[in-house]
Amino acid sequence: MSLRVLRRASAAIGVTSVLIFGAGPLAAAPANAATTAHARVAVREAPQAVTVRQGDTLSTVARNGYGASVLIKDSATGLCLDNTSPGRVRVIEAKCGAAGHIQHWRVYTHSGYVKIHLSINLGFCLNAVVGIGGVTVKLCRSNDLNQNWIDRAAKNPPFRILENSANDKCLDGSLKYGVRVATCIPNDLHQWWV
Repeated sequence: MSLRVLRRASAAIGVTSVLIFGAGPLAAAPANAATTAHARVAVREAPQAVTVRQGDTLSTVARNGYGASVLIKDSATGLCLDNTSPGRVRVIEAKCGAAGHIQHWRVYTHSGYVKIHLSINLGFCLNAVVGIGGVTVKLCRSNDLNQNWIDRAAKNPPFRILENSANDKCLDGSLKYGVRVATCIPNDLHQWWV
């Protein structure tokens, strides 16, 4: 075997490892860097009702069950859900469309609930536990109630209220407390999202 063939084989093994284990530059690629779903999607990211195969484009994935990539904006603050916090775990609010910010989400309906996936990596979902800083992004699990949301219409369309199924609290954004889940109050503009 020539040295050239060995280099190609070694590179292929490295790329496959990155795709399967989600490490390296592909895992942290910006939203517009890759338009192809990789093997990692089929293993960890696809909801049960959607089959994603290696090589499927994200538009194919969207047609098979995910909604379009969207910004989720808070009515009261005018800021968008953002996953650019240190370590990219905690969800914050930031100016919508801010350069370098991770603010695009895909919504998927599964078993009567809504799951909100991070657009740049569909394997991660909006997750909520009670407490300040309790809204995070975690690896999606179909049986994790903290990742299931009940999507209800607010009093003024097109605004929506997102109630978490695990704790019966609503997604709430404020400048004082940040993004959290709090007691659902139908008239609270901090809980109205569009």
